[in-house]
Amino acid sequence: MQLRRGIYFVVSTIVGATAMANHDAGAFLRRQGAMSCMFHPEQVREFIASAQWKVTGNQLQWRDFSGDNSAGILYCALPDDDAAPVKNLAWISFQGYDASSNWNGDLSATACFTFESGVHIPGGMCDTPVSSGTAYVGPVDLSLSTTFFNDKGTYDFPYVMVSVPAPGPGDGYSSFWGINWAA
Repeated sequence: MQLRRGIYFVVSTIVGATAMANHDAGAFLRRQGAMSCMFHPEQVREFIASAQWKVTGNQLQWRDFSGDNSAGILYCALPDDDAAPVKNLAWISFQGYDASSNWNGDLSATACFTFESGVHIPGGMCDTPVSSGTAYVGPVDLSLSTTFFNDKGTYDFPYVMVSVPAPGPGDGYSSFWGINWAA
């Protein structure tokens, strides 16, 4: 009986170790909802004064009551740590809903990073925007470039800038849902 338990223990240890060795320890998935993004500084007062940003079911809708058809701008920081460094991204995508007509813009996102402050160069860099297209209306799930962040320095701050179009005549409201990425 004692020998049988010993053999069972050895076999189960080998099977468990083999299963753990085949596990992909590098896979790491993150999701970030729109509610964790920041409004453009000039649009913060408009969130209170004219309710241009509307929170609806963990989505952010842009409602331009000024009549100038400007887009709502959001900044979404990407946590960059040892668990999921942005230099090792397998993919990154953004989701939302584009309800704008073709004359009024599109839902778009741009991968960016700000240089760390200190003795290094001030400023930052942004990649080419990825958008739903001016004629498209419907759900949006688009991928951003993962190679852009290869130029990021160790202490630079990565983020995604999202542009949500204003509604045109007869259009519904466009909204931003969130970002997903994996390393």
